[in-house]
Amino acid sequence: MQIVKLDLNHYNFFCPATGEQILSDVECNDDAKSLQGYWVDEFFEEPIIKNKTLATDWNSFQKKNDANYDSPFEMLRDFFTKYEKPGWVVFELCHEGDHITVWKVLDLNVAK
Repeated sequence: MQIVKLDLNHYNFFCPATGEQILSDVECNDDAKSLQGYWVDEFFEEPIIKNKTLATDWNSFQKKNDANYDSPFEMLRDFFTKYEKPGWVVFELCHEGDHITVWKVLDLNVAK
């Protein structure tokens, strides 16, 4: 998957394919059709993964490779770059104010 890194000073984030709000100052819209899963750096061990195949593949990759990486974030980025799913994009959102990073996996082939 392609990783698109965005440094933002706000939390407003919308799916570019559907226009649906994914993230706001208040919450993440877990019901967004395009949202397949997300990781938050502060709660890295507790990702929200809606897509069962993505969850299974991530858990397998993590178990096999955990000892091979200096940081869990490096492992996550490597997983994303090796994971092939046409139309899926990872948005790495870095919030400048509180130094939080969130990785949102979106399926851009989803229609409204």
